[in-house]
Amino acid sequence: MVAALKERGVPALGLRSNMEIAERLLALAEDRSEARIPAELVEAIEAALAISGPSGEALSRLRALTDEAGLDIAPALDRMEARLAALNARDVDASALPFDADFGRSLEYYDGFVFEFAAADQPAEPPLGGGGRYDAMLAKLGGGRAGAVGGMIRPEDVLAAQARTGGGL
Repeated sequence: MVAALKERGVPALGLRSNMEIAERLLALAEDRSEARIPAELVEAIEAALAISGPSGEALSRLRALTDEAGLDIAPALDRMEARLAALNARDVDASALPFDADFGRSLEYYDGFVFEFAAADQPAEPPLGGGGRYDAMLAKLGGGRAGAVGGMIRPEDVLAAQARTGGGL
């Protein structure tokens, strides 16, 4: 395939070599040869990704949807329920926290729970902080597997939000 690219005069653009480009094209061709996901499963995934709203309601809707579709993601939903319970134990009304099943999908290194938080008086502004789990990152980079959680806080934005609200967020 590399020879075919060279023969056609395809220049190597960017940082990838012709070999890397050829390997990616072969991987894409292999993906196309895989069996398609059944339409019912695609519909269930799309319905799950469309779930958003208060966390307590979202959890119930996810359990009902996956039960109806015959999908077993109970361990993941049980972990979500445990996180909500842990927050409730710390006087946070976790069932009212916003949930969006589609959140975080563009952050490929995260492979588990993801979160962000914003100032209550400016929820449309960039988040004050966020993070999540990325337990498989080491394996993807060729190493072992280890539990990992990361996050960030924008201190200057937190201080500005506190100043606007008189100390609360």
